[in-house]
Amino acid sequence: MLKIIIKNIDKQKCFVYGISIAVFSAIIFTITSLFAVNEAINLGGDSESVKIVFFFYYSVIVVAGLLFIIYSIRLYVKSRMKDYALLLVLGSSKKNCLLFMEIEFAIIFFVATFFGISLGMTIMKCISMIFMVMDINMNLSWNILFENAIIVVPIVFFFGE
Repeated sequence: MLKIIIKNIDKQKCFVYGISIAVFSAIIFTITSLFAVNEAINLGGDSESVKIVFFFYYSVIVVAGLLFIIYSIRLYVKSRMKDYALLLVLGSSKKNCLLFMEIEFAIIFFVATFFGISLGMTIMKCISMIFMVMDINMNLSWNILFENAIIVVPIVFFFGE
């Protein structure tokens, strides 16, 4: 059953949905890591005001990302309706069609989230290089990065599925 689902995933049609999840998870990962950077080094000014600014940016990005994800899900489902209607006509039950759709979305979700977290780690590496050029020692350990990755998955799952 899993082979059939993977084979039937339309790569071109799931591209927008996958990219939206990947970009959203990369942004969430980057902002979560920047919170950790702010805790590790004081970026100047009042620490609470920096947290408030980060929270505001975080909220705006979550809302914008959520709207883009909703748009991409609707676009993807609309493009796949003919395929699911064909399954229903051929005698498949509604329960099986929903199961196919859920598994298809889950596969795309987890692959896109993995690539998004990888992109977020790359962005944080670039930010740490920029900080090193500016003589700011930003030492993010792998433990902090993996903790942030674990935080990102439920957030993106909650908003993306």
